[in-house]
Amino acid sequence: MHDSTDGPRPSPARSAEPHQLSSVFILALVGSFFLHAVPSHKTCMQATGTFIPDGEHIVLRCIRSDTSSPPLDTLTTAHIIFNRRPALHFRSSDGTGHSEFWLTQSDLSLIRYVEYSMEGRPVLEIDCEGDIVHIRDDATGVDKHLRCSEPVHVSTTILQVLRRLAATPGLVDWKGILLVRHGRDYRSVPVYARVLEEKMISVPAGRFRCREIEFGVQGLIGNVFWPTRYRYDYTADPPHHFVRYFDPDGEVIELVSYGK
Repeated sequence: MHDSTDGPRPSPARSAEPHQLSSVFILALVGSFFLHAVPSHKTCMQATGTFIPDGEHIVLRCIRSDTSSPPLDTLTTAHIIFNRRPALHFRSSDGTGHSEFWLTQSDLSLIRYVEYSMEGRPVLEIDCEGDIVHIRDDATGVDKHLRCSEPVHVSTTILQVLRRLAATPGLVDWKGILLVRHGRDYRSVPVYARVLEEKMISVPAGRFRCREIEFGVQGLIGNVFWPTRYRYDYTADPPHHFVRYFDPDGEVIELVSYGK
């Protein structure tokens, strides 16, 4: 099963060092070759986080990658109530196991994230309640609580936050916490994202007007120890889907087709 907490990627690796962020972000997107949504009885445009349309299908390709990842199918159900909050429910599968997570509809904050074994047994659970994050990991034996003053995410869910930046007029930056597995423990890494500019982008799927978003690590850690900055492009017009990722080392992930 791919692990979204080993840095921002769905990867079977068991640890992540700060200098690995470039490659793990590439794999996070390569893993998302296909994005589907389950039809809902309501339209997905009623709240900040519900701009993600039903029946969405995205196909991506990676250029100059020395790694490969099986296609990842993600099912999204909008307008449900989870832990007393309106939520979006995502279920992902790559053929070796599956994961699911719930985000608030209002601002796409993480409520719960679960990874399952091939047998369907939960092997990693992350629950967020206020500023308390509870992590339970069968593989490492971790069972701990963290107190985080900013929104907490893992690699898969952070991509939805970046999409929200492209979708929300006047919203130009975001700060949060990325949970990263380090050895047999978990670390909280302060991260940020900001909108840079609008520009036209050409990819195999066509030509799109996009909002370019920069993602990196906050503060002294980011400036000194983890200075790499990553670029993501999402359409400036609804439904604000992913178009392209560019890595400073030359890796590119781009949209091949989009449909519903």
